[in-house]
Amino acid sequence: EDEFAPQKMQSFVLLLYQLLNSHTPLSLTFQQMVTHTTRQYLSVGPKSHSQLWDPRLERSTATATAKDQQMLEAALREISTFSEADGAGHSSAKYHLKDGQWTGVDPYFHLFSWSEQQKSEENLAAALRAKGETWLGWLKK
Repeated sequence: EDEFAPQKMQSFVLLLYQLLNSHTPLSLTFQQMVTHTTRQYLSVGPKSHSQLWDPRLERSTATATAKDQQMLEAALREISTFSEADGAGHSSAKYHLKDGQWTGVDPYFHLFSWSEQQKSEENLAAALRAKGETWLGWLKK
């Protein structure tokens, strides 16, 4: 028996999901991809600006160029709210996903680790409950 069968099956299902998804990131412009990727990472939880410059993302979210910085800033203005640090060192400044952005969250985002995927699903479920929506309603959007 293949010891990697579960991982292979998960990879195959994720591939099918990407190919059949009506909102596939494969058809996005670079600016749209920056917004999409940033939305996904904010669905895991609030992030500081430096956390959104994750080296795993290479050019998926942003790089060190001024143009890319502007794209990230534009994406953050569109999809997030900003909370200032408390000044006492207890909490740092963070970006939070806007309530209206949960319809664009993909809990099976291809760059997520297993724990990020689970956290995104939990946060999405909590956001849906807070709005009185169901998973089926979210899927139809």
